[in-house]
Amino acid sequence: MRCRVQARCLAPTRAEIGRTTATAQRWMEETRMSEPTEQEIKNRAYELWERNGRPKGKEEEFWRLAEQELRNEDKSSPVRTPDTL
Repeated sequence: MRCRVQARCLAPTRAEIGRTTATAQRWMEETRMSEPTEQEIKNRAYELWERNGRPKGKEEEFWRLAEQELRNEDKSSPVRTPDTL
């Protein structure tokens, strides 16, 4: 069956919009939850600090490095987008 009005054929239905919105919200929540916790960062920073000979005055550097490593680990896991949920 062909649409007489092209705009109506292209517009999503309310049900489609609802599913898309729910999927996007779920993806955003899961993505947000995948951020490393403060405790995870603290543990990783301590491990890095110890491995590097416990240098003094480098706490912030190891904290940032730990944060970056943990975030990169999460990115190396299979990519999850709203389309793949």
